[in-house]
Amino acid sequence: MTKKLFTKSRKAEMIVSEINSYMPNMNTLEEGEYAAIACLLYKISLSDDPMHVNMHDVVEEVFSEEDLDSRYVVDNVLHKLDESTYSKLLSMVSKYTSEDFELAALKTVCESRHSRFEPTPAGISKLALKILDIQPGESVADVGCGCGNFLVNAALEENKASYHGYDTMSECCSVSKMRGNLLHTDMDITNEDIFKCANEGSLPMFDKVFSNYPWGIKTREMDEAVKFYNNIKDSVGVNPISFSSEWLFNLLLCSMLKENGKAVAIVHNAVIANERYSECRKYFVEKGLVECVISLPSNMFSYTALPSAMIVFSYGNESVRMIDATKLCERGRRLNTLSNQNILDIVDAMKQDSEYSKAVNTEKLRDNDYNLTFTRYVGEDIQFDNGVPFESVIKKISRGTQLKAKDLDEINSDTPTDYQYLPLSNIHDGYIDEKLPYLSHIDSSQEKYCILDRSLVMTKNGYPYKFAVVNVPEGKKILANTNLFVIENNRFEFYLAYDDATKLDFRKYQWNFRYAAILVGPLPYSVKLEGDFSSVLQVIKSEDGYPPVFSLGSNESMITKSNFKAKLSELIKDNIVLQKQS
Repeated sequence: MTKKLFTKSRKAEMIVSEINSYMPNMNTLEEGEYAAIACLLYKISLSDDPMHVNMHDVVEEVFSEEDLDSRYVVDNVLHKLDESTYSKLLSMVSKYTSEDFELAALKTVCESRHSRFEPTPAGISKLALKILDIQPGESVADVGCGCGNFLVNAALEENKASYHGYDTMSECCSVSKMRGNLLHTDMDITNEDIFKCANEGSLPMFDKVFSNYPWGIKTREMDEAVKFYNNIKDSVGVNPISFSSEWLFNLLLCSMLKENGKAVAIVHNAVIANERYSECRKYFVEKGLVECVISLPSNMFSYTALPSAMIVFSYGNESVRMIDATKLCERGRRLNTLSNQNILDIVDAMKQDSEYSKAVNTEKLRDNDYNLTFTRYVGEDIQFDNGVPFESVIKKISRGTQLKAKDLDEINSDTPTDYQYLPLSNIHDGYIDEKLPYLSHIDSSQEKYCILDRSLVMTKNGYPYKFAVVNVPEGKKILANTNLFVIENNRFEFYLAYDDATKLDFRKYQWNFRYAAILVGPLPYSVKLEGDFSSVLQVIKSEDGYPPVFSLGSNESMITKSNFKAKLSELIKDNIVLQKQS
């Protein structure tokens, strides 16, 4: 089977879609079971009398006795089917060729499905393959191979390399073997804890390694991993407490590499930025093991909203290439994807400095606690005199909703309602999109996560950092995303958007002693005025009862963080604004 045929075939997608339509209980099917049904139909299509293969005898008839893994996976699926559903599936044999079914068994199942096997997004797999650049004769490993998506795509790219997958889930391994058999390539799957393989000395060295290992496993639950570290801790010299499960996996990946090898790992952003793991990063950087760190776009995974990154490991690196790929994606309603052009742009960024790519030397990394995020090393450091503590200007900080994506999907509304949801993807450069997703309702238990009018929202972690002031229309409710801090301020009101300023009832500031000062940038001329006044500023300065007005610089064209903080410091110094004492 050729790569060209694989990429151009649309019938495989049609087969998966038709299988979906015949399944009354979609939630009972896992990713590998779709592949199993397609594989079953492929085998039936090769039989002498495909339309008369009995459901109860089909496994024995179409699978050889040696093909135990395919038998196991298919048999499990058949137990979920009734005769009627089997007949509908069997009717597909007259509509498609055996090659079509073979393609469908190899195709990656839709990533938006909520599968406990958590497949790697296709775009991330493609990016990893471009970076690894697998050559004929090379040995390739996938640590945590799941149902074999990465291995299948890699083998289709280069079928003269040898492939080895490791996973602890027997169902996944059986599916991977079944799909590997269809490829007729050198592919082996090991159903074992890979740390145990390393401890027993049965783990070979590889030219290329990929891993989208599970995140956030407690190290106390990883007996073999701890044993692995204890075996080499003298040479590593880092306190075991400093190691997260992710850095233990990274240590393993590097130990699997041949001298000129390369590995790619997918991590969440805390791994590359959290101060807690600085000692781990120090070891890898000082050993020259980190070649590149790519900050990935948000919302790439169906099963987590955590910001993620890709780390490229190899030997002999004297600097680390940082790439900000957070905006290099195709944005969807809930999930973002990497296009072929996005992937090419990221790979090109690995070769030279640009606006979103920078090589950082080891000395600079040392000065920054070995932080591996792009933003740490771009722009100038800004120093503030007489800075204002955040706590002195806010009333309350709360978090966004903890609802999972599937729960939000269930209350999503296609028609306008009084309830809306604010995801990160709708915040751009301090502004919020006018059209936010609608919700059918918001449960009373979730109302505490709704945003109050004029509150400030800002991202909890990840890059790019986002913030905005939220205008909540009267009678409406807006639910905050899980990755947002909601900050209620009781000392400042911000009207940063032009439309907000045109609608502002500035008369509320007159004879209102709650307000100590008004800071202004450029003001709109479209505000309706009374009498002989030609501008809002003229009204405020001419009439009694208004707080003093201060312009943010003599020639400022906009309000910025710098001029706002500078003016606020002056007001505090002059006792016009009182600083809250702790």
